[in-house]
Amino acid sequence: MKIFIIKAVCVFTVLTLLSCGGNGPQGSEERENAGLEPGIAEDAAAEKILPELPDRDFGGYGFEYFIWDVSEWGGNEAQYHRDVYSEGETGEIINDEVFRRNVKIEERYNITFSQSFAVVSQYESQVRRAVGAGAADFDVLLYQMASMGNLAGNGYLRNVYDLQYTDFTKPWWEKNSIKDLSIANKLFGVNSAITLVDKMGAQALVFNKDILRDYSLGDPYKMVIDGTWTIDSFGKMAKEVSQDLNGDGKMGLEDLFGLFFIRDSMSSFSNGCDAFIAKKDGSDHVVLTFESERQYSVYEKIFDIFLDTGIAYNFLRNAGNDWQNIMNNMFQANQGLFMWVRIRECESLRSMETPFGILPVPKYNEQQNRYYSSINPYTSTILGVPVSNTEMERTGIILEALAAESLYTVQPAYYDITLQTKVACDIESKKMLFIIYDNVCYDIGEILGLGNLNEYVYLVDQENRNIASYYEKNEAKALADIEKIMEIVLNVGNS
Repeated sequence: MKIFIIKAVCVFTVLTLLSCGGNGPQGSEERENAGLEPGIAEDAAAEKILPELPDRDFGGYGFEYFIWDVSEWGGNEAQYHRDVYSEGETGEIINDEVFRRNVKIEERYNITFSQSFAVVSQYESQVRRAVGAGAADFDVLLYQMASMGNLAGNGYLRNVYDLQYTDFTKPWWEKNSIKDLSIANKLFGVNSAITLVDKMGAQALVFNKDILRDYSLGDPYKMVIDGTWTIDSFGKMAKEVSQDLNGDGKMGLEDLFGLFFIRDSMSSFSNGCDAFIAKKDGSDHVVLTFESERQYSVYEKIFDIFLDTGIAYNFLRNAGNDWQNIMNNMFQANQGLFMWVRIRECESLRSMETPFGILPVPKYNEQQNRYYSSINPYTSTILGVPVSNTEMERTGIILEALAAESLYTVQPAYYDITLQTKVACDIESKKMLFIIYDNVCYDIGEILGLGNLNEYVYLVDQENRNIASYYEKNEAKALADIEKIMEIVLNVGNS
């Protein structure tokens, strides 16, 4: 009955926010992520689902996270973990909700939370040393999503289904991460309401409303709702606005572009068109899906836009290490119609004088039955449990309690306040955030790094369209990687 009530509240909330216009958006047929939609937790608080957990006193146990750190990338604060630990209240909403959540769980189970870090280039080796030595130095890993292949493929991760008292059907566990990232019905990483870094890594587009108006282009919000927001319609709009503003006969940093992007955008747009390196078959085994006539058609459409220097500007290739700031500054200076973003980067646009909107990346065609908003595996976190942790009851109870509490505290602080109030500047962008987060997805082939096929995005930097040749060179290694991972995974037993 409680599950029915919270689902009803979800539906009511979505309909309320969408009532300003349009029919319901085309989304995933199963609406896999309905339990984590922005805005539902506050409305559902009176009837919130409670975890089914026993009373336990863990005698002051110190529960420790081991977290990857991005300081060696230049200290981008938007990528730091501010979601799992806090030393005290500061007046910043997310920090304070994290602190209060942790105190509540600490007092309930007589534990203390702590965290330790390793820079991303050393994280895997430190896990390997600790696990190899059998040291129970940490309870939970918050690791870079792109490390899953190495960590799971070398036997350092537990099947999180071994955790006791965790109910992965509950809304505080991110359903699409479970569906997309399970391997042979085992799970070595999962996202939940506990963390925000993964939500910040959702990939999308922002657009300049003044440029859209000045060029009398169509309404992309309506196109998304109507299901006509496709790679072709996107490319047409991007092409129409591009101009050599300074009249020097070439496109550069002083001109107007249809799209600002970096190489990571390649996989984001590919996934948006339902083109993935790998998926799972009916037995939940990983299979390559990189090569097909349809997928090559997707790649060609993306190359047609990305490699047209009169339309698109590749900042990571052309602007050096400060590409992020340069790209954001040019967008705020009204020099780009569309800019590819990870949602965390929207926070840096708060001071933009020109109004902007948020959109999902486009679909392949109108027949595609949903939008796909992939989570960037290189800037996002996923939760795992090291094999050196043998306390599956204690860990399961604490994580279930944390995730459940986070759904009604930390998640609303991010979705309702940070995103919907501070970032999304209109009701239409809030609708788009619903669609983006309702359709998050994960490319298991990219995350596992199968045969280095994930590096096909570098073809954009090389201005190389020969993606079929790239696949042929890497296919054998990708198949060997699948065989290795599957052998290890199939030998991991459930408790």
